Amino acid sequence: MRGVMFFRFCLLLLCSQVLLGKETQVSLSATHNLAYIGDRVGVTLLVKSDLGVDDIAVKLVINEKNCALVKEGEITRRIVPEGIVLEQKYELAFFDLGEFEIGPAQVTLFSQGEKKAELISNEVPISVKKILKNQKTELEPGKPPIFLSGSPKYLIDMLWLPVLIGAALLGLWLVYRKNKRVIAPQKILLTPLQKLQQELKRLFEERLYEKGFQVLFSLKLTHSLKKFIRGWHRFDAEEMTTEEIRAKLFKFVPDSPAIRALIRIFESADLVKFACYELNPTEYEDMCRQIEVIVSECHEVERKRAEEMMAQNGVGNG
Repeated sequence: MRGVMFFRFCLLLLCSQVLLGKETQVSLSATHNLAYIGDRVGVTLLVKSDLGVDDIAVKLVINEKNCALVKEGEITRRIVPEGIVLEQKYELAFFDLGEFEIGPAQVTLFSQGEKKAELISNEVPISVKKILKNQKTELEPGKPPIFLSGSPKYLIDMLWLPVLIGAALLGLWLVYRKNKRVIAPQKILLTPLQKLQQELKRLFEERLYEKGFQVLFSLKLTHSLKKFIRGWHRFDAEEMTTEEIRAKLFKFVPDSPAIRALIRIFESADLVKFACYELNPTEYEDMCRQIEVIVSECHEVERKRAEEMMAQNGVGNG
């Protein structure tokens, strides 16, 4: 019985080799399996065959909604002693953290316009861990521990007097602070708009765009605007996407030029952070104008609020 099963297995293997050739292989691989948000990941499809293949049709399956195909390269051909090797490269970008499965690739082989075979490649796992940093810091080597030698009793005899003096001084200082009236410094409370203006001033003084750090510039800018939204519009937008912020603002806040400018800045920043898009000087100036629209409109709202409070106080006093 085992001999019959082994014979059937050998016959099936022989038929598959006759249909597909001795060296028909399809493989899908990635340049690296650990990726970062905003970083591009290269994926390579290799097809090796001895069927006289001269062309292929490829369909790369991407079922992940937070992954996008950024670039699709041309098909290259190389003749090897075993047949022909066809290669096609892709570039992907990821918009969220997590574990992703890319593929499989559905490959159709053609020879002089005639379909020869259809194959399916493997899947490639890619892990997106954190946001890419622009600077890398090296850890300094640790210092060796300090070993003390000698009699512990000798150390106690040396240290008891300084410890006693230190404890006495600490007690006197605590008594002095308790008896003295300490006036806490008054903290100036800033409005959300004033905080935003301070952060924007520091951001533009760093000149990150002029130095070529567009991703870092976009990250800092969107972080400042999301903090402003939390203080001005009273909801936490730190973990929200641009579409979620748009839906929240249009649902609870009347439409205005500042709202449209805010969404436009988030959309431009998303292109830079997640699709490796580089802003040209015209687009960068447009982003700066949108910031001016937000600051100007919110400043006018603050002015009107101050006038209303003054009017109410005047009526109450009268």
